[in-house]
Amino acid sequence: MDLAGQASPVAFLYDCDLSGPTVACYGTARGIDMTGRAVTSLGQVCFPYPVESAIRPACPLMGTAWAGQPYSRYRIRGYGYMRGKLARTAAGTAAVGAVMTAGLGPAQMAQAASAAVQVPCSVSALTDDMSHASSGEMLSLAPRCTYHLVRSLPVVSQDLTILGNWATLERSYAPGLPGFTIITVDSGTLAVSRLNFRHGNGAISVNGFAKLTVNSGTFAGNRAADGGAISASGTAFAIVIGATFISNAAADGGAIYNHSALASQVTDCTFIGNTATGAGGAIYDFSTGIDVTGSKFYRNKAGSGGAMWLSEATGAGLSHVVVRGDGATGDGGGIYAASGSGLFLDSSKISSNRAGGRGGGIYAPSAVESHITGTEISGNRAADGGGIYNSQSAITYFTNSTISGNNASGDGGGIFNAGSFTIASLTGSTISGNHAGVYGGGIYTQGEVDAADTRTGRNTAASGGGGIYGDANATVMLTNSPYRPGVAG
Repeated sequence: MDLAGQASPVAFLYDCDLSGPTVACYGTARGIDMTGRAVTSLGQVCFPYPVESAIRPACPLMGTAWAGQPYSRYRIRGYGYMRGKLARTAAGTAAVGAVMTAGLGPAQMAQAASAAVQVPCSVSALTDDMSHASSGEMLSLAPRCTYHLVRSLPVVSQDLTILGNWATLERSYAPGLPGFTIITVDSGTLAVSRLNFRHGNGAISVNGFAKLTVNSGTFAGNRAADGGAISASGTAFAIVIGATFISNAAADGGAIYNHSALASQVTDCTFIGNTATGAGGAIYDFSTGIDVTGSKFYRNKAGSGGAMWLSEATGAGLSHVVVRGDGATGDGGGIYAASGSGLFLDSSKISSNRAGGRGGGIYAPSAVESHITGTEISGNRAADGGGIYNSQSAITYFTNSTISGNNASGDGGGIFNAGSFTIASLTGSTISGNHAGVYGGGIYTQGEVDAADTRTGRNTAASGGGGIYGDANATVMLTNSPYRPGVAG
C-alpha cells in the first residue's frame, strides 16, 4: 500500500495496520512535525474507511487536499471487498516502505539530501556506504553521476533509502564481464527515488520478506531469467511509482516479474519495448493481486500477454491504463488474464494490439467473473476474438464500454464468447465496425450474450453473422439495444 506524504522533504517508513475501522500508519518522522489532515499524534496518520484514496499517494502532511485520485476499483468491487483485500494485504506485509520525495521542488530535494549521507561519484564510496549503512539510513547519490559497476552492490538486509538525484547504476559493458543483478534485497525495506538502472542482469531482486518502493527513474536494457528490471519472489512486496521501463528482457516478465504471496502495485509508469520469450512482455504477475493505475504500455512483446500476464488470487485491478501496439505470438496481444479471481478494468484504452492466437486486445480468464467499465477496446487483431476472447465458462460484464474496429482472421471480430457456459453481459456499450474472416463480425458466441441499452452496428463477417453469430447452443437476449445485422459474405 503506497502512503506517500508530500510535505516533508525526507523519506518515511511506515508500519500500517489495516485491521481496525481506520487505517493507522506508524512511522519514523525523523523529527519532522507531521501536521495536517487527520494526524492524531507524531508519527501516526489515520484515515477512516471507505478508503478510496488510500491506494494512490494519499497521506499529505500539509494542507487539506488529499493527493491522488479515488481508486476506481473500490467503486467496482465495493466497500466490503476493498476493506477485506487491504486487510489481507496488510496482514501479509506488516510494514510498507514508501519514498516521500516525489513531486518536491529543487529546494525541498536539496533539504532532503542535506539530511542524508552524501555519496560522491565513486563506486567504491557507494559500496562502502551501503555496506556500513545502519537501518533507516538515507544515502544521497551524486547528481546525474553514472556509477559503472563491475560487480553487484552490497546486499540490502536493512531499511535503506537511496535518493538517486537522477544518477545511474550501470553494469559495465567491459567484454567478458559476468552478468550480475545490480541490487539484491533479502530483508528490510529498500526505497529508491530518481535512480536509473541500466544493463544489469536484473536491476533489482527482492526476496523473502523484503519490501521495495521505487519512485521515478528509468530502467533500460536490463536482462534476466525472470524480471528483466525488477523481480520479486517469496513474500516480497513491491510498489513502483512513476518509473519508465525501456527495452528490458526476460523469459517471463520483460520488465517486472512478481511471483509472491503478496500483492504488488504499479502507478503512473511507462513501459516501452520490453520483451519476454514466455509470458508478460512488460509485467508477469502471479500473486495475491496486482493494482495497475495510470500506466502506459507501448510495443511490448511476449509469447502470451504482450503487455501483461496476470494470475491473481484476489483479482487484477487495472485503472486508467493505456495498452497500445503490444503483441503476443500466442494469446493475449495486450493482456492475458489467467484463471484467478477475475480482471477488473476501468477507464482504460486497449488498442492496436496483435495476437497470433486468441484475444488481440484481451484474453479474459476462464471460470471467473470479470468487469470491464468505461473502456475502449479498438483496432486489435487476432486469429479468434480480435477485441477480446472470453474463455471457457467466463462471465464478463461490459459497462459503458466500446468495442470497435477490431479484426479476427477467424471468428469473433469484436468478441469471441467460448463455451456454452460462458456469458458476455453488456450494458450501455457499443459494438461497431468489427470484422471477422469467418463468423461473427461483432460477436461470435457459443454461450450467452445479454445486451441492454447497447448498440451493435456496421460489423462485418466473411461467412455469416455480420453483427452477432450464435452457434446451436447459444442464447442471445437484446433489451432496448438497437441492432443492425451487419454484412456477411
